[in-house]
Amino acid sequence: MSEPTINSICEFLHAAGSQFKIIDMGRGLRTLTEQTFLEIEYQRQAVPFPRQQHMWLGCIFWNPNLSDQQFIWFLKLPLDERGLLNQAARNMFLEKVVEALGADLGLSEEKNGELGDNPFTFTPTQTQLAHFSALAKVQLDLPATDLTSALAYIAEPMKVDWQTLSVQSIAELTIRHASPEIYPLLNKHLGQLHGPVLKMLFEGLENCELHKPLAITIAKQLQDFIADYATYTDQVHLCIRALAQASLELQVKYLKHILALPSLEVDTLILLSARWMNALSATPNDLDRFLVHLTHCEDDVFIGLYQDLVQLPNVRPVLLGLIHQKTASPVILTKLQSILEQ
Repeated sequence: MSEPTINSICEFLHAAGSQFKIIDMGRGLRTLTEQTFLEIEYQRQAVPFPRQQHMWLGCIFWNPNLSDQQFIWFLKLPLDERGLLNQAARNMFLEKVVEALGADLGLSEEKNGELGDNPFTFTPTQTQLAHFSALAKVQLDLPATDLTSALAYIAEPMKVDWQTLSVQSIAELTIRHASPEIYPLLNKHLGQLHGPVLKMLFEGLENCELHKPLAITIAKQLQDFIADYATYTDQVHLCIRALAQASLELQVKYLKHILALPSLEVDTLILLSARWMNALSATPNDLDRFLVHLTHCEDDVFIGLYQDLVQLPNVRPVLLGLIHQKTASPVILTKLQSILEQ
């Protein structure tokens, strides 16, 4: 009898007797269900959070019949022109896995699930790795390994030396911020946290679903910062990142306030495109106002962000509708035309 055909990473992991979790790492960290990832693999669904025309993901897998040890692949898989996963590249990745580990994944201490020289892997930054590790522990129902010092700090931020905190401890705190032992302390002492800690916290919050009361608190801060945007541009940027997984309703509300400003820094536009993409596509009017701001940038910035936005499945139809139906503001159409004529 011939061996059954393996047509996806999901099927391959199941055939090897593995259980697994998939975390999308394209624009922050988001856990994908197995069914969602399977839909993506079969091109029934566009990659939801692409970056640089790739899907970035972390795959945690283990074989419960062999040991409790988990293994991780960090994968960077290319997309096609429609924003769908490139199946030929995915299949090439699987072939290289079999070459390196065998069909059973070689889940042994000797091989350790390592892929060796594989063009479809990437190395996360230290900060990305810290938040990925913290989120993975939550998904696997494992205890935090470095939370004690961070808890002690937020309980008494004026007494505990913040410089003793590790990146991992702040990541653990951030990912678990909604828990009953953390949120009350965080809410009580948020205004007392030292600048570097607050910065790491707000940047890390883009990697988790935001607790609604904390989202409201940060949104109120954002409103104050928007009122004096020129002075508090950096703080606006931190709030945009912190609210990356807040509710769409909240994002749309504050997006309108930001877009109402007479001018915006390039970094603000980049962050909105990268973190609040669903809010940008919520109404054609807001996307149009964003693009008007974008026309004041250099041509390479304009076309770069335009190409980034058109990859996003929720933004693409709204954006192309504005352009093809010529309902976009004239300054946008003029900018596009001038770039195309170069």
